[in-house]
This record gives sequence, C-alpha cells and structure tokens, in this order.
Amino acid sequence: LPAQDRPLIIAEEEIFTVGSVAGEEWETYAGVEGVAFDGEGTLYVLDAQNSRVVKVNPQGQFLATLGRSGEGPGEFLRPTTLSVTTSGEVRVFDLGHQGFTVFNPDGSFKSTARVVRSSFFLPSGGLMSLPDGGMVDGGRSSGRLQVMTSGGGADQIAPRPVNRYFLTDET
Repeated sequence: LPAQDRPLIIAEEEIFTVGSVAGEEWETYAGVEGVAFDGEGTLYVLDAQNSRVVKVNPQGQFLATLGRSGEGPGEFLRPTTLSVTTSGEVRVFDLGHQGFTVFNPDGSFKSTARVVRSSFFLPSGGLMSLPDGGMVDGGRSSGRLQVMTSGGGADQIAPRPVNRYFLTDET
C-alpha cells in the first residue's frame, strides 16, 4: 500500500428523480426510511410516515402504492425498513406489528409473518434480500448483524450475534 492515502474520484449518473414538494400524492414523501430495486430496475420507496411503499418504474413513472396505515392485512402501524427480492417480492418490517408484511411482485398482499422474539433485537435498517430467499439486516440501531431466512424454525438461533427471522407459518 502507498504510504499516503489517494483520493478516489467518483463518477455519478442521475438515473431519474422522484419526489416533489408540490407534486401528485404518490410523489410527496413524508419520511423516506428506505429504498430498494428489484431485478428489473423498479424502485421501491418506503415512505414510513405515510405508511406506504411507492413503486416506480425505471423511467421514474408511478406504478403502484403498496400498503397503507391500519391494523389489517397489508397495512402498517410503524414500518421501519424494507427489502425487495430480484423477482419483486416486497418485505416490509413493521415495528408496530412486530413482523413482516409481504407483498407479491404484482403488489398484492401475500402474508404477514410475526417475529418470535428470542432477544431484544429486531430488524432496524439496511434490510437486504438474499438470493436464497432469506434476508440480512445490517442492525443500524443494534450494532449487530442479523440474518433472516425464509425457512426453518424460530429456535434455530446461531451461537454468535446473528439473529434469524423466519417468514413461514405466519411467525
């Protein structure tokens, strides 16, 4: 390694712009808590204060809104982070429901999976989908790396600081 740090030159390219102070309802965000892309380049924006996920195509055009405020299926009380698979399945962790709300790629409600708490830690930010269907949570507030998978039982906790959350059997 060189004895002295070298500055990195970063090139950036604007893909598209979303959001507006005085735009249509779908493009006025109150509190963006996360963004993610699927394998087709579709953008998903978690607007936590408005309890919704806004789906935008690669050209920046509105496609759909997923979820809304409420206590029923496909509704949010306090959404905090989201993950999108390459195929477009959307998973939103809702602190108010203490679980995941899952939407199909077409935006329809799929399921709710409650988190069986084995420790104090819950998904807190930086949620990313893995190719095998599981998820990884960077543990923004907990300072721990947490891994969640789509299969198995809630008692399969690793002996190191990694939590697993399962999205099966509605738990």
